[in-house]
Formats: sequence, C-alpha cells, structure tokens
Amino acid sequence: NEYLALVTDINGCVDALSITITQNDELIVEENEDQHQDISCYNVNDGQISLNISGGVMPYSATNSLTTLTSSPFLFDNLSPDSLNFIVTDNVGCSAELSSVILGLDSLIFDTLQINFIVCDEEFGSMDFLLLGNSTYTFELNGNSVTPIFQNDTIATLENLIVNQYEFVVFDEFGCSDTINFEMINQFINLDLEIIS
Repeated sequence: NEYLALVTDINGCVDALSITITQNDELIVEENEDQHQDISCYNVNDGQISLNISGGVMPYSATNSLTTLTSSPFLFDNLSPDSLNFIVTDNVGCSAELSSVILGLDSLIFDTLQINFIVCDEEFGSMDFLLLGNSTYTFELNGNSVTPIFQNDTIATLENLIVNQYEFVVFDEFGCSDTINFEMINQFINLDLEIIS
C-alpha cells in the first residue's frame, strides 16, 4: 500500500514523505510428480523427488535432513524408502515446507535348498530352491527361459539338469533380479568287481 507521512515543526512548517510498502508473493513449494521415483528394487536407494519453487525472493535454498540444494533443478536423488520433509528458504528468510514419501519394495529371498546330483545310471539331476516375495516371477537358466515346478507357494524344483555349470536367475515384475550359481555333477561311482574263484 502507499502511505503519506506529514511532519509539522513548532513553527508550522510542513513537509511530506510518500512511502510505498510492497509485499512479496507467497513462497510456494510443490512436488513435480512427473519426476517422482519410488525405489526400483529392494535394498536399492534410487528414489528421487523434484521440487518446483515459486514466489518469495530468489535465490532459494532447499534442504532435507541430508542435502541442501541452492540452484535449480531442485532434484533430490539417491533417496531411500522414507517419509521426507523439505524446507525451502528464500533470500529474505521466508520459508515453506513440503512432505513426501518414497515407497520401497519387499525383499526377494531366492536360495538353494538342495541339489540332487546325477547318480548311478540316471540321465538328469535337479535343484530345489526357495523363493519368497510378493510379485510375479520369470526365470532364466544360462540365458534361456525356463519354468520350474512349484511344490507350494515358496518351494520349487528345476528339473532335467545335465552335467554343467549353471546361472539361474529370477526376475520380478519390476525388473529386479537375483541369481543362484551352481554346478551339476555326476556322482556315478565306478565299482571295481573282482571275481573270486
């Protein structure tokens, strides 16, 4: 607003001063939802949050508990799953806050239970494994798609394995993977027979 200040001295002399008081635009911070990224795989800290800042008096600084950014783009990356609070401060000390959440994924447990080696005159061996998680899975054995036989929700068997070194990979619906490396061997033992007369 504009104000007029009048000053009168003891002799009746008058002087005037015009004063204009302005108010800065409100400091606003919003999340750029197009650049929001939750965790892509379990135990990977690749979340990111981007802030859009307007109003107030530039330059701005934006901080969370670990990082302070002082120039655009205000992109916080390498974030772990958590509830995060951001504080933005402008050049005259005004501040605004924003909260957001980085979501994580459940762990994927993929492990060998038992390797059933080739014995005697058998042609193939097998491998029993444990798979715990909450997803839809696909499997590759030495780079080729395979379909294990599930005994229940968590235990499955990989059959028809010949003598070889194997890389067995599971992929979940998010593209996360885990690997079991194992070797199938033939445990055939040659028996030495001696004829006793």
